[in-house]
Amino acid sequence: SYTSHLTSLLLRSHWKKQKKMPLQSTLSGGSSGSSKAEITQSDGKSFEQLRQECLQKGVLFEDPDFPATDSSLFFSQRVPVAIEWKRPT
Repeated sequence: SYTSHLTSLLLRSHWKKQKKMPLQSTLSGGSSGSSKAEITQSDGKSFEQLRQECLQKGVLFEDPDFPATDSSLFFSQRVPVAIEWKRPT
């Protein structure tokens, strides 16, 4: 489908630009439903640490490795469609 093709292009172009492999983002938890936040690429801080900092400062998180700009998606060509960056609700 168009969506899966676009997603594939976006991911490939981002990681070519970064020249490094992505970290696997997983939640390690048993059948009890408990989970443990894994370390991210944001200075080695866990999700919970980043969340607490944002809450204390009253700011929304912005990923320095993947900014909400067109160049994050298509660094070597013009964006073929209008992209509207949204946050999950």
